[in-house]
Amino acid sequence: MSPLRALLGAYLRTSLRGKAAGTFFARRAGKWRGTVALIALYFTLGTVSALGASGSHNPFSYALVLHAVTFVMLGMSLAAESGDVLFNAADHDVLGSRPIDGQTLLIAKGASLFAFALLLGFAMNLPALFFASRIPALGPAFPVVHLGATALLALFVTSTVVFAYGLVIRFVGRDRFDSVAAWSQAALSGAFLVLSQGLAHIAELPILGLESRLCLVFVPAWFAALDVLGSSPRALMLGALAAGTTAVLAILAFGRLAHAYGAASAALGEATSLPVPATASWVADGPLARWWLRDPVERAAFRLATTYLRRDREIRTRLYPAFGFFVILPAAQLVGHAAYRFHAAAIVAVLLLGMLPSLALEALRVSSQHAATELFAVAPLASAGPLFQGVRKAVACWVVLPAAAIALTWVAVLAPHTMPVAVPSVLMLPALTFLPATFRDYVPLSVPPAMGRQSTANVAIGMLITIMGGATIGLGALAANSGHLPALVVAQIVLGVPGCRLLARRIRNRPLVVS
Repeated sequence: MSPLRALLGAYLRTSLRGKAAGTFFARRAGKWRGTVALIALYFTLGTVSALGASGSHNPFSYALVLHAVTFVMLGMSLAAESGDVLFNAADHDVLGSRPIDGQTLLIAKGASLFAFALLLGFAMNLPALFFASRIPALGPAFPVVHLGATALLALFVTSTVVFAYGLVIRFVGRDRFDSVAAWSQAALSGAFLVLSQGLAHIAELPILGLESRLCLVFVPAWFAALDVLGSSPRALMLGALAAGTTAVLAILAFGRLAHAYGAASAALGEATSLPVPATASWVADGPLARWWLRDPVERAAFRLATTYLRRDREIRTRLYPAFGFFVILPAAQLVGHAAYRFHAAAIVAVLLLGMLPSLALEALRVSSQHAATELFAVAPLASAGPLFQGVRKAVACWVVLPAAAIALTWVAVLAPHTMPVAVPSVLMLPALTFLPATFRDYVPLSVPPAMGRQSTANVAIGMLITIMGGATIGLGALAANSGHLPALVVAQIVLGVPGCRLLARRIRNRPLVVS
């Protein structure tokens, strides 16, 4: 068996059988349930997208909406997962003594990323085959052609991600690699979001025609043209652009830029020294800690989480794309000519604010140094509550409070009349920070990284918080319009403060179970 085949088989087995499931079924290693949950989430998104797109009754518009949604979801998912897959420091410990060159290793990891993207892409686009019956102009060959175009789009996204990291490897030294890699992953995630959401608002996506000039720069339009390839010479040109660009990116990513990957992967194990920010030390050891971090275990967990948030490449590559999403998606609402765009930008900012606590806390559960958390099992800890409280307060200090200030400033500048609606959502933030530990033990950095875990958590959290946030915003709007907003705010405070105390007590009193 060739090294490439063996590596690819190993990566696929560990990704799809035992670890993509970890977000929901952490104690069911070797099962496929997590993969099924992952597919179900994306299948649901695809069903909603296909149902809405089929209302256009236009073949190109239908395909364009489907490929635009697939493009942004695959881009965001691979941007979230690629850091753990491509730059896992533990790989060199296992494979460093083997006669495997850097290009073979990169091709194997890239192929596993492509398989992951293909799984998500097909899950999102299978419903489109059913709803295509609502558009008579789509021929009987549409299912085969559309799935082929989806596979090519998955290869395009994978090659783009690997190519971007290849540039970082080629031109950035080890001393700056961690920081540049984290920011480049955020930039990559933002680029996918801008290309899909920004241009979609400019082009008014559902009515964008095949002959529009915007199709030349709107990547999903290239792949949508493959679905209607025989309709016009323009579709043939755009389809050729999709195939040619994908081929060039794949050759550059896995060929020209791949040779430096082996040395870069080996260098990840080298230690780098970074200064400890004075602000973090002042918060953990200054006057604030005397009443906010009175428990020494909480204070130690606060310092640990703060250090990882500021210095660890893995944590930053998971969090920075989420921060970019929080900044870029509201800004994308401003593009276009809709009269409600300022109001929409303000509402989206408030809605996304509710996702950040859970996303940050989930990111801090995962680490390639997870074996080190066995120390917590032998330490005299009756409960994981103090560990969680320290991490929760670090997230509140360094993530939630700055994000809330940005969101409220954004709302005040763009749509001041929306501020009363935002207040109930902001008051929900303290309760949302308890969500990750409400029904389970939360031990920081205790979960090994695995392909699919972060994107599954992102989608699941996004769907849950969207429903809860939408309900809260709707309730706030109803209370503001009826003149009962002050009563709603008082009720939230009266119920929220003791509610948070009860949750904290529940988490603190739950005994730490060591498996």
